[in-house]
Amino acid sequence: MRTQEIKMQMLFDLVTQDYREHGRSLQSVQASLKHLTPVFAERAAERLRTRDVDLYNDARRSTGAALATVNL
Repeated sequence: MRTQEIKMQMLFDLVTQDYREHGRSLQSVQASLKHLTPVFAERAAERLRTRDVDLYNDARRSTGAALATVNL
């Protein structure tokens, strides 16, 4: 039996749902996901590697994003 591949978008949706259910700031999570979604949404979660995150961080920093912003 083949299991369903979990995409990063599914995890992003769960985080958003958790923020909504616990009265947390949706604005903050949406601001973070605005940058993550185009890069990682269709990526299989189990295939995400540290190197992928490092490359993302480097790309965001090269556009002028502050380290604290990228780390969020």
